[in-house]
Amino acid sequence: MISIKVIFVVLCTIVSIDKVNSQQNNRMIDTEWDTKHPPFDPNIYEEILDPVLCAKQLEYLILNDTLLMMMFLEAGPRVPRGILQGNLKDLGNYRQCLGINREIDDMVIEGKYCQIEIGLSDLANFGDATELGNVKIAVDTVKDEINSYERLRNNFEVINGIKSKKTLRTDAVHLGNLRFTISICLPKPCSTKQALSNLIGTELINFQERLCRFKNDKPWAPGVYVAIVVFSLIVLLAILSTIYDVWNTVIRERDPKSLNTIYQSFSVYTNTRRLITYKPARGALECVDGIRAISMAWIVVGHSFGAVPALINELDLLRWVTSYDSFWLTTAHIGVDTFFVLSGLLVVYTTVGKVNSMKLLKNLHLFYLNRILRMFPLLAATILLQVGVLHYILDGPGWLITALQTNDCRTNWWLTLLYVQNYIHPMCLGHTWYLAIDMQLYILSPLVLFWVLSGKKNRAWSALIIAILVAVTATSIYVFLNDFIGSFVQPALAIEVVLKYARYYYYNTFTRSSPFFIGMCFGYLIHYWREKNIQLTKVYLERKPRSVI
Repeated sequence: MISIKVIFVVLCTIVSIDKVNSQQNNRMIDTEWDTKHPPFDPNIYEEILDPVLCAKQLEYLILNDTLLMMMFLEAGPRVPRGILQGNLKDLGNYRQCLGINREIDDMVIEGKYCQIEIGLSDLANFGDATELGNVKIAVDTVKDEINSYERLRNNFEVINGIKSKKTLRTDAVHLGNLRFTISICLPKPCSTKQALSNLIGTELINFQERLCRFKNDKPWAPGVYVAIVVFSLIVLLAILSTIYDVWNTVIRERDPKSLNTIYQSFSVYTNTRRLITYKPARGALECVDGIRAISMAWIVVGHSFGAVPALINELDLLRWVTSYDSFWLTTAHIGVDTFFVLSGLLVVYTTVGKVNSMKLLKNLHLFYLNRILRMFPLLAATILLQVGVLHYILDGPGWLITALQTNDCRTNWWLTLLYVQNYIHPMCLGHTWYLAIDMQLYILSPLVLFWVLSGKKNRAWSALIIAILVAVTATSIYVFLNDFIGSFVQPALAIEVVLKYARYYYYNTFTRSSPFFIGMCFGYLIHYWREKNIQLTKVYLERKPRSVI
C-alpha cells in the first residue's frame, strides 16, 4: 500500500511540474517545418502577374465590352449586407468570377477571385453617401450590441461575487479598428491594387490582401499520387473479392464456411451483410453500444453547429449561444469524456479474468500491438484522404480552411500516426486529438492493470481508487493554479485565453485522464457482477401505498 505521505508528494510533484511547464510554454511544441508542397503554391500567383497585360485587358473591358465588365463588377465588390446583425464580410460570387473565360484576339481574359480587408473609411469607395451612412449607423449598432453583452457579463460576475481577470474590454481600442472583408473579381494577370484603382476610379490605401484564387491553382503533390495508388488498390481488391464471393456463394451456392476467408476479406457483399446483421454474443456489453451511439450523435451535432461558415447574423448567434436554449448544444464537448470512460471500461473488462499480471507483462508488446493494428489502417486512410483527395473534390470562397488543414497534414502527418499530435502543433486532423490522448492513456493503463489482474480484490480496488484520487486531485489543483475557463463558449473572450484553455487543458492528457480511470473502475465492477444475479431488496421493488385520509 502507498502511504498518504507518498501520494501527497506525487501530487505536489505533478502539479509543480505542470505549473512550470505551463508558464514556460514548453509542454506544447509549435513546429515550423518548411512546406515543400503547399496546397496553394504562392509562386503561381506571383508568376501570373503582368502589369502590361493587365492594363491592356482593363482597357478592353472599359472601352469595348461593357457586359463582360459588368460580370467582373457583379461578382464583387460591394458593401457587406447584414452589418446590423454583425456581418462584416461579403463573399461575392466565387463561381461566377472563376467561370469568366473569354478569348479576345491575342489574349484570354480569365477571372481571379480575391478577398481583401479594408477599414471603414475605405469602405466608402464601394457605395454612395447614403449607403456609407447606413454602414456607419450599423457599425455603431454592432458596437452597442457587443458592449451590452460585456455589461451583462460584468453584472453577472458582480452579482455572483466574481471578477474575472480575463474580461475582454470592448472599448474604442478594439472596436475602432473594425475590418471589413470584401471580395473582388479581377482579370487574372492583375494585382489587386492595379485592378481596384481602375475599377472603382480611386486608389485604396488602407487595405490588405487575404487570398486570391483562380482555376487550376492547386498543384499536385506526392501525397496525391500515393492516395491514388492506395485507394485504387483497395477498390481493385474489393472488386476481385466481391466477384469471388458472389461467384461461390450466390451462383455456385457453396457453403460460405468453406471459402477462403482471406479472399473474402474485401468483399462488399459479405462485409455489408455483417454490417447490417446483428448477432448477440455472450458477454458483450450491448448497453455500451447505445451509450456510444448517443455520445457520437451529440458530438457530431455539436461540431456541426460549432464549425459554422460565414454567417450574416452573427449577433443573433451570439445571443442564442449565451442563452439557456443552446445549453444542450454548447455542452456537447462533455460527450468526449463519455468515450474516455468507455475506453477505460473496456480495457479492464476485456482483460480481467483472461490474463494475470505476469502474463500481461510478458505479452505487453502484444497488448500494445493489438491496439495499434486496430487503429492504424483507418487513421492512415483518413490522413491520406485529407492529404490527397479532399483538397481537390470541392472548392469555394472559404476553402482556405481546408487548404490549411491539408498543409498541416502534408507536414505533420507522421506526428498523428505516432499519437503525439495533441502536444505538437499544428495538428493534422484536429479532431484526432482524442485518439492521441486515448492511446497515451492506453499505454499507461498497465500501471493500474497490473494490480487489477493480480486476482486479489483488495489490491485491485486500492490501485483503482488511488489512480482516481491522484488524477482528480492533481487535475483540480492544476486547474485552480492556472485559473482555466470552463468552456470554449463564452462571450467576449480574448483569443489568448481560448488558446491557453485548448492547449493546456482541453488537449492535455493529464487533465483528461480522470474519466479514463473512472471507466476502469466501472469495468472492474461489471466484471465482478457479470456472473452474479443481483437481488434487489423490497425497498427498491415495492412501492408503499399512500395512506388515504
